[in-house]
Amino acid sequence: MEAFHDSERIYEAYKKIAFDIDCRAEPAKTKYWQTPIETRQKKKGDCEDSVFLFFSELSELDIDGAMVWG
Repeated sequence: MEAFHDSERIYEAYKKIAFDIDCRAEPAKTKYWQTPIETRQKKKGDCEDSVFLFFSELSELDIDGAMVWG
């Protein structure tokens, strides 16, 4: 499978987000989705921001995020 072929690159993209981005919930009644660039620059965001950044990283690696996500 292609996903297993790219597993090391996928994990490296994940690690950059998991260990470099401060993931925290947004204040109540607030909903703002940052762009991947904003999340990368601020080094913080909520769960959706992290997912958008992860898919952006995969896209830059020419990896189909749908294949990874399932």
